[in-house]
Amino acid sequence: MYMIIFNSIAAAFGIVMTDWFGQWSFLLQFLLFTMFAEYTTQTIVLLKQKMGWRSFLDSRLFFQNVIVILIIIMAHNLDILLGTKDAIMTGCIYYYLANGWILIADNSSKVGVPIPPILLKAIDALRTKKDDSSINKNNNGNE
Repeated sequence: MYMIIFNSIAAAFGIVMTDWFGQWSFLLQFLLFTMFAEYTTQTIVLLKQKMGWRSFLDSRLFFQNVIVILIIIMAHNLDILLGTKDAIMTGCIYYYLANGWILIADNSSKVGVPIPPILLKAIDALRTKKDDSSINKNNNGNE
């Protein structure tokens, strides 16, 4: 009986997620992992600064990430409406990935963890890719 309930809930969740985000992609999975890493590093910084859990719960990071998810959902729906095959959603995800990893690198440096140069180059590449995708969309492919 419990297995049927669990499977029904899992199926309903899958249907809703597919409707909201389209086909589940590694890029979307990486964005959610980045959000988790933001929370983790932010918590470590606040605990190191002896600000405690209350300041973490009062932080705006949770609400910002809820809005990011809503924007990604809207971007997916715009892709469907305009027929752009996930171009808008992908651009938005790259944008939020770059911002998220900048926050993670900043939080890591606050607690004294050195950031490997290759990771800094990867963050810069994400930032460049995000800027390039916005330029390509503005030119509509006509250069």
